[in-house]
Amino acid sequence: MQNIQQPILNNLNPQLFTSQIPAPSTGIKRRQSVSNVALTDMINSSIAKNAHSNKSDPNNRKKLRSTVSSVNQLYNQKRTSYIRDNEPSGMQRHSMLPYPTNNNNDNNNNDLNTNNVSTRDPRPLRDKNFQNAMQQDIINYLTSNKFEIETNLPITNKTLKQPTQKGFIITFQWLYQRLDPGYQFKSNNSNNVNSNTNKSVELEIYQILKFLQYPYLDTINKSQISAVGGNSWHKFLGMLHWMVKTNISLDKSLKILDKSLIDENTQDLKSINEQNKLPLTQEEQDSKQDKYEVLIEQICINYIIECYKKYLKNDDNFEPILKDLNEEFKKFNHIFDIDLNSLRSKTEALSVECDGLVKIYENLKLSRDKNIALKSDLSKFQNYVDGMKNKSNEWSQKLEKMNNEKALREDDIRDISEEISSIKKFLKDKNISIDVISNKNLEFEKLSKDLDQKKDEVNKFVSSTQSLKIEFESIMKALNDTLRQYDLSTETLINERISLGHSTIKKSDFELLIDDSIKQNYNSYLNNGKAIDFNKMFKNDLNTMKIKNNIIKLNNEIQERIEGVEKNNSVLEQKLISLKQEVMDKNKMTENVELKLSEANSTYELNKQESDNKLLKQKIEIEKLERKINDANKILKEKLLETQQLINSTRLKKEELQLQLDREKNNISKKILEIIDFSGNIMERIQNKLESSQSIINKELEN
Repeated sequence: MQNIQQPILNNLNPQLFTSQIPAPSTGIKRRQSVSNVALTDMINSSIAKNAHSNKSDPNNRKKLRSTVSSVNQLYNQKRTSYIRDNEPSGMQRHSMLPYPTNNNNDNNNNDLNTNNVSTRDPRPLRDKNFQNAMQQDIINYLTSNKFEIETNLPITNKTLKQPTQKGFIITFQWLYQRLDPGYQFKSNNSNNVNSNTNKSVELEIYQILKFLQYPYLDTINKSQISAVGGNSWHKFLGMLHWMVKTNISLDKSLKILDKSLIDENTQDLKSINEQNKLPLTQEEQDSKQDKYEVLIEQICINYIIECYKKYLKNDDNFEPILKDLNEEFKKFNHIFDIDLNSLRSKTEALSVECDGLVKIYENLKLSRDKNIALKSDLSKFQNYVDGMKNKSNEWSQKLEKMNNEKALREDDIRDISEEISSIKKFLKDKNISIDVISNKNLEFEKLSKDLDQKKDEVNKFVSSTQSLKIEFESIMKALNDTLRQYDLSTETLINERISLGHSTIKKSDFELLIDDSIKQNYNSYLNNGKAIDFNKMFKNDLNTMKIKNNIIKLNNEIQERIEGVEKNNSVLEQKLISLKQEVMDKNKMTENVELKLSEANSTYELNKQESDNKLLKQKIEIEKLERKINDANKILKEKLLETQQLINSTRLKKEELQLQLDREKNNISKKILEIIDFSGNIMERIQNKLESSQSIINKELEN
């Protein structure tokens, strides 16, 4: 049964077998499903040889459906060695590179999707130690991946230090075919080294490096590729080392992909449950939505595959598959319910947390107000401290004056004591009695007391006059500061009002100036005790009522302007409210239009799915008709089996005749190409017949 159905699968068009799951309607980039692509690539592998036969005809050439995910998956499943003669040609996947043509002009390079930038290679490629390290990395990678067994080319340090053109080409082809197993090199036979082969090798390797976006491609030219040894070998050694590093990175990525594909449903469910334990960002929410879609898509794809297998086996019992589908959807609904309950509990917890944060915010606001009040008190206290510091500067002057007075008093006491001693001597000489002296002393004491009282009164008067002088000086200073501040304020006010169009205001209406003679002779007034006439203190005639009236008039004009501006603001606010209402109405209309658009999109998706289902049914009917053409396909299958036997026999001869490997390989490859061309022509004819029969069937169905 399988032998009969295999050619039918080979004749199917893989472009028709795409996922029936609608694509996400949002604008956010969704992760492409690996399982979705796997179904397509499974059928792609069976039709690959037909695509090879149609390459020569640009009108019939059809590009196979390929994505990055499918390339990685096929690469992981079918990454083979350089020698793949035992692999059927129909099972080989296509290369990521564009199909090569017979035109070798430089214009073909423009078809490659590259974006090379002239870059200087920062690696020390001429350093011997660095070259030894690169050689060791290359040897380790080639040895660990069985390069010598697959290519029959020994690899040593000497091979990389003294390279040959053949060894370089084989190494490059082996490394690139690990990156792209489906690629077929035009110059596989490296023994026939002629001018045409060299040109094709130069162009092919250069195009591959350009496609791989080798960052230092500007350091290599095409002529150097035909002779890689000599002074330019360090550049190609660096290029091979870069390809090895790229292969290592790809191997790691494929291992991670293999690990992630094991029991992917369980892992997706586990990751979804883990995401429920954390607060999700917008990207994480989109990722979670993607995983939900992937789960549903996988369930549907598995169901379609199982149904198709049942159909191929002519088994109409679909109840077990439906039960499995029902169980899978029950599991999915259970997971969705768990996520929904988790989100509800999170919402409740967040609401409680939000209430707590509101209370904290209120307390913080009160604390902030208290902090502002404390800062105001602190500034006032700091001003008081600064004032006391300014007064402390005057205390030193007072202390110096007191010390000077103390010195004068001490001099007076010294003079008096000398005078007393001289008087005693004089009295002794004159024989004056003590009673007389005591009486004189009593009188002197009374006079001294009276003198001290007078001195105290004089000192008090002097200190009071000095304090008054200091007070008057501070008052004068404060008056000057006040007048200066008044002048600055009035000047600023006048400039601001003039800038606002208030041209009637004048500076002379608010100006106050102290007479210069009073400023210069101020100290003489204080020393002589003369009073300063308030009316003579200012230059112009002071008229406080006039200035007050001018200020009141200016204030009234400002208030009138403020009222006018407030009226204009109220009008603008009303206009703004009306505009906001219009915007809200427009938003509602936009939402209604978006709802209609979403309904139309959903209707379109449903209709598209129905049409795809009908198309799939028609293709299945076509497949039933194709079973009638198995007799013609048996001949093709026998020839393919003969080709496979020929390849196997050649492979056995390889172990016995290693010295004649290249010559035999060329003969076998030529025979294989002839057979593939012949079989491709037959398949093309069969395809044309199928298309004609399909048109006949369509006409009959229309009738």
